[in-house]
Amino acid sequence: MAFSHTKHPQNLTAPAQEEVRGKCVYAKQYEERQEFLKACRILAPWWKGIGVAPHTDGLDLPSVAELYLRTGALTGWRGSAEKIEGSQEWAKDLISTASGYFRELADNYKIAECDIELSICYFREGSIKEALVLLDEAEGLIDEGCLELRLRILYNKAMLIKEEGRLEEAIEIHKSAALLYEICSYKTLQCKYHDQYALTLRRLWERENNDDYVDEIITNYTASSVISEQVGNQRQAAFVENNLGFFLMKLERYSEAEIHLNEAAQRFIRIKDKSCEAQVKDTLADLSLAQGRNDEAERYASESVATLRSAGEFGLLAQALVTHGKALARGRHNVKAVETLREAASIGVQYEDYKIAGLALATLLEEVPGLTYEQKSAICDEAAGLLKNIQDPIISGKIIDVLDLNQMAKGNKQQSDKSLEPIAEVWNNLTLEEAKLKLEEWMIRTAIERNGGNVSKAARDLGQTPQNIHDRINKVHTHLKDWKRTVHTTDTQKGRHVTGDSKVRSIEYYKRIKAKGQKSSTKILRVDSEAFSDRDIKRGDIVVINSIVDVEENCLAVVRYLSKNYMGYYRRQGYKVILETRTPGFSSWEFRYDEIDIVGCVVGLIKSKDRNDPNANIYPIE
Repeated sequence: MAFSHTKHPQNLTAPAQEEVRGKCVYAKQYEERQEFLKACRILAPWWKGIGVAPHTDGLDLPSVAELYLRTGALTGWRGSAEKIEGSQEWAKDLISTASGYFRELADNYKIAECDIELSICYFREGSIKEALVLLDEAEGLIDEGCLELRLRILYNKAMLIKEEGRLEEAIEIHKSAALLYEICSYKTLQCKYHDQYALTLRRLWERENNDDYVDEIITNYTASSVISEQVGNQRQAAFVENNLGFFLMKLERYSEAEIHLNEAAQRFIRIKDKSCEAQVKDTLADLSLAQGRNDEAERYASESVATLRSAGEFGLLAQALVTHGKALARGRHNVKAVETLREAASIGVQYEDYKIAGLALATLLEEVPGLTYEQKSAICDEAAGLLKNIQDPIISGKIIDVLDLNQMAKGNKQQSDKSLEPIAEVWNNLTLEEAKLKLEEWMIRTAIERNGGNVSKAARDLGQTPQNIHDRINKVHTHLKDWKRTVHTTDTQKGRHVTGDSKVRSIEYYKRIKAKGQKSSTKILRVDSEAFSDRDIKRGDIVVINSIVDVEENCLAVVRYLSKNYMGYYRRQGYKVILETRTPGFSSWEFRYDEIDIVGCVVGLIKSKDRNDPNANIYPIE
């Protein structure tokens, strides 16, 4: 619906015109405190509410433009809070109309303000790229003296960039604006800044698993909470409660998390913000899943999805659908789980939120048991196509793991299919109980192979708990204990320098390691490069890795990058990690620190039997 303004004779006096503009400023103050209903009442003499254009008879152009901007912004905010269908389109039409009038007036400041409000509408709909374009346009319209608008632009940019997974860029924006936030008098912006900075740091903490961020995250959440209470911003206070509760849940402090999340939900109910209440319910669903309360999780997630769907907030809906799909899968409602996660992926692709689409597909593969080989293969192919558009390394890593698993499944499919043949050959010679045991053994073996040695995932495929499967292996199918050790998730790694090899993980080598007193943190990897001939390490040798030993400068270490293992002498340069070979003819490798996982230090060597050493053993590397 497009709104237009028909110019009427300006029959209102100058003071009356000023009153309209003054009321718009007054309404904006309530809007910033997120008291949207009160803001709407202030404009009631000229505006009947959402879905209706403001009454502008007798107003001059500046007043008309201001009225359209304010009613457009309120339509977007209140429509989002109350889940009013079509509200974001109405908001965009009103704000775009206001922008046109401000262009006639050549008022760049107000045009920039319109662009900021429009970007928020696009973000609510899940269109992040369009939102960033509008913020860039707004930034080009203002000068350095426009502190409020400049901070609003920086805040929204950092938020959108964070949603795209570009966390370092978002952190840099927040840091560059930190001093400006401290000296500005806009308490509402200060409050939102601390909350958003904490949220971005939390994402970085999740990706790097670095507890050094924990204190800073809680400090920023606390600062945001204090300021929001000072200015009486109940909605922002509720946001902080939700975000702090989510973080505590990630820290596995479940009781504390539940207190904060329930407080957030009650605050949103009091201010009638259904959208945010739905987001809290999505978080409560995650909390219930973490505690194994699947029925409760499904109820919370279902309510969240229903609310967000009715409001047309597809960006938030896709995330809620992922949670709902996971809850359905945990509750063994597999058909509904597949449909729900498929819908989440479809919405993500439609709105170019490839991170959510990829997360939905990864969740589908991880959580839904009983998928056929063909189904898994098709999903992996689809996920692979999304990788180039996903900049979030956490989601990318999940998809890469899924692709590794799919490659392994392709290699094992023929072998798994053939494992049925012995059963068929001896079927007539077995009693019913013996046949059941034989079939059970085959199903357990096949599920473990299909899941790369992961017993937990195999158990989920079989509809059992991991403990049940372990018990059956240890008490009934005891010969599977040794076999299980030869299966692991790194069979398909093809690193240029160090690769996992299932043949290496034979019982023979494990006995040697145990005899040498190595702890459970020990890993063994086969070398497939001659890069370390200067240390008497040859192709085919097995290096022994200890993940407990601290990796220090110049120690021989192994790191993992994009599913491949690399070995070299470790050196840190700022944000880079350098692995040196120190062997003529072989170059060193450089990685970003946040792109790698440190496997551990090399503490020993198993010489290859191909070197005519029948007594191969573990030799210390000096």
